[in-house]
Amino acid sequence: MKQTEIEKLVPFILRNSKVYYLVITDLEGKYIYVNELFQNRFSFLTDNFIGYPSQKTVHPEDNGKCAQASVECIMNPNTRVEVKVRKPENTGNDYYWTQWEFSLFQDKNNNPIGILCLGHDITETQNSILKAKEYSEKIESMIENITDGFYVLDRNWKILAMNLVAEDTFKVTPGSLLNKYFWDTFPDNPAYKYPIEFRKAMTNNCTVRFKDFYFETGRWFSIVAYPSKEGLTVFFREITNEKKMEAELLDSKSKLSAILDSSSDSNILISPDYKIISFNRSAYQNSLKLINRELKEMTSILEYIMPEDRIEFNNDFQNALDGHIIRKEKEIQFEDFRIWTEVSLFPVYGHEKKVIAITYNAMNIEKRKRAEEKLKRSEYILSAIYNSSSQGITIIDKNLIIIYFNKVIQTITNEIFEREIKVGNIVLEFLFPDLKTEFSNYFHKVLEGETFQIEKKYKQKWWLFSLYPVYDEEHKLVGIANNLEDITERKKNELRVIHQNEKLKSIAWNQSHQVRKHVANILGLCIQIKDENLKGNPNQTQYLNYLNHSAEELDKIIHRIVSETDTTSYDI
Repeated sequence: MKQTEIEKLVPFILRNSKVYYLVITDLEGKYIYVNELFQNRFSFLTDNFIGYPSQKTVHPEDNGKCAQASVECIMNPNTRVEVKVRKPENTGNDYYWTQWEFSLFQDKNNNPIGILCLGHDITETQNSILKAKEYSEKIESMIENITDGFYVLDRNWKILAMNLVAEDTFKVTPGSLLNKYFWDTFPDNPAYKYPIEFRKAMTNNCTVRFKDFYFETGRWFSIVAYPSKEGLTVFFREITNEKKMEAELLDSKSKLSAILDSSSDSNILISPDYKIISFNRSAYQNSLKLINRELKEMTSILEYIMPEDRIEFNNDFQNALDGHIIRKEKEIQFEDFRIWTEVSLFPVYGHEKKVIAITYNAMNIEKRKRAEEKLKRSEYILSAIYNSSSQGITIIDKNLIIIYFNKVIQTITNEIFEREIKVGNIVLEFLFPDLKTEFSNYFHKVLEGETFQIEKKYKQKWWLFSLYPVYDEEHKLVGIANNLEDITERKKNELRVIHQNEKLKSIAWNQSHQVRKHVANILGLCIQIKDENLKGNPNQTQYLNYLNHSAEELDKIIHRIVSETDTTSYDI
């Protein structure tokens, strides 16, 4: 059949269509007619399609569908058969989708000539369908793999979809709730929030977020419901542990707030950009009292720092942001007075161990600093007294540890032990070897309130140890004072006196016994001579001899007494 005859049998609109491809094949599958749209679209295959096998213009896997459709058309002349086939692209081995209607093509006498095929490009539609299917599969996969529970309700409150997490949470068989009425399974109970919130989302077409407690199982859930034209999409997750932690945190925060508000220290939490996040009661009251300004959240902390201190504060604040803890004592000058304050800045860390805030702590230490100054003055005075003493003074605690010593004892220990005494040394290291045991005995008695003085000779010198208990301001015994004094000269003088006393005793004895004996003899002879007229007396010579002997003895004794009295120096 000629082309002109075929064209007469085909409507004009199809021959010149800009949308539909029109081709006719003979019963063997070779083209006997193609319209202009088809020719132009597939001209890269051949310049002339007449006699060209149609199998070459179809994806090899789709040729079977085309042959089957042709057979069906021949067997049923009045039937149209729809076929989707892939047509080759102009580049490489790519194909695109087309939709065709096959029907039997007949001449005027209704004799079959071939197969008429009317088709159009459905690549975009098909790709959209494939993408939609792929997207749907991904969505379903995501829904099944998310850790949150998920279900979808239509406008009539029927359950359209539910993932495994939701089914496991509600303890139902997978798929058993699909197309079921939501309120038949879940109680429409005013004790729960979800009935009100779900209806609100559905009616007002708004997203709702809330937390609800499921009494039957004692579990908390966080729920989000998104409305749509089709109905309501619900996501939920269990937050029972989070609620417990939240309750514990709230309790801790209440306790912490109570602790901070009961503290006399000022505590302020500051953000990295110098904004005040929170503060305790003392900080608020001190701000009013010291600078006559009300402390407010989200204001700059620099507004409450004295102008002359801001540069130093800024440096300390930046160091704290770098993770350092800052502590310092400052005497801050306010308008009419100064106050000693201990200032501390502590970094506050978040979950990622990054500094998220700074805690500013200020403590009034005015009394302590004044007490320290008073104590320092007292220490200067006490040190002056101790160091002006001729005695070596050591203060020892209850554990025999040296806690103070003066310059005299430092000099003595250097000379005797050839080592320097230090605070923290054990006192037994600076005692004469033969005194250590005895000292320990005395030490325990002194701790009971007794006092002792011990004299010891060591290396040709005499020493006096004086042990006294030491009490604090509350009259509690805290240790002992061990005073050491060189008494060598005094001891020599004492020995001289003792020796002299012995001499004097000897002189007194000679005077009372020896001298008196001879004096008595002389006096007796004198009386005898006086009473008797010795002249011509034969005993005269004998009396004179007696008198001479007693006088000589008396003279010797007097010389001996004079000799002993003249002795003025003695060796010890």
